[in-house]
Amino acid sequence: MVGVTLTSLMLLHSLLPLMLASLFSPVLLLTKIGAKMGLALSLIVWSLSGIANAFVGKTVALHVAIRSVFGLGEAGNFPASIKTVTEWFPKRERSLATGIFNSGSNVGAMISALLFHGVWFTSVRLLDGRWRSF
Repeated sequence: MVGVTLTSLMLLHSLLPLMLASLFSPVLLLTKIGAKMGLALSLIVWSLSGIANAFVGKTVALHVAIRSVFGLGEAGNFPASIKTVTEWFPKRERSLATGIFNSGSNVGAMISALLFHGVWFTSVRLLDGRWRSF
C-alpha cells in the first residue's frame, strides 16, 4: 500500500472494533426512535459508509473516518434486529427468527466466496493468466 505506514494501518483496523464496542450509543438511539426506524437508520449508515469507502482512494484519514462511521452503523444493526424480533414475534417463534437473521451473514459469506472464486478463475482463464492486464 503506497503512502500507508504501519501505524496508520493499525489505526485504520483498530477503529472498527472500537466503534463496534461503543454499542451503548446506538442502543440509546434505538430506545428513543424505535426498532423499525433504528434498524433502517443503522442499515442506511452502514451501507452508505461501505459504499463511500470504495471511493476514498489512498487517503488514510478518510479511510479512518469512514471506517469509524461504518462501525457505528454496524454497531446498531444487531441490537436493532434483536429488538425487532422481540417486538414482532411471539415467544415460540423468536429463536427461529433470530437464527434466520443471524445466519444471513454466514450464508452471504459462503455465497460470495463461491462467486468470487468463480469470477476470478474465469477471468484468469480468459486473460491467459494475466490478471493485472486490464
